[in-house]
Amino acid sequence: MSARPRLAINGSFLGVAETGVQRYAHEMCRALHQSTTRDFETVLIAPARAAGVAHTEPPLADHVVVDPCDLPVALWVQIALPLVMREQRAACLWSPTAVGPIAVARQVVTFHDAAVFVAEPTWFTRGFRSYYRFMMRRLGRRVRCVVTS
Repeated sequence: MSARPRLAINGSFLGVAETGVQRYAHEMCRALHQSTTRDFETVLIAPARAAGVAHTEPPLADHVVVDPCDLPVALWVQIALPLVMREQRAACLWSPTAVGPIAVARQVVTFHDAAVFVAEPTWFTRGFRSYYRFMMRRLGRRVRCVVTS
């Protein structure tokens, strides 16, 4: 009997102040973990800064891997996350907070809104707006599936 396929979850949402996007990620991870009909394993991959919150009750995934790499999160997602995903032999990655590694095509990414494209300039800093515009355009063209919430 072969092992069940693994879905990696981008845990970069852990260890930051909770907003609606982080709440969505937490609740979706819990619901996915508690599902009795799935035929795959989940592995939550989190950056070093999330070490204190990655292991929660109830659990967010079948397996939790906290990567000790201490890169800033934007770099961690692009550099370290794909490597850990490969080490974990994950078949696919889910990025629940609109940012994922551009190098990973076998990915599902959740976009919560497109406010960075139409928002008032005062809603977001210029850097935030530019970063998310760039990421959403690249990921939208690259990944296998985009989910909107």
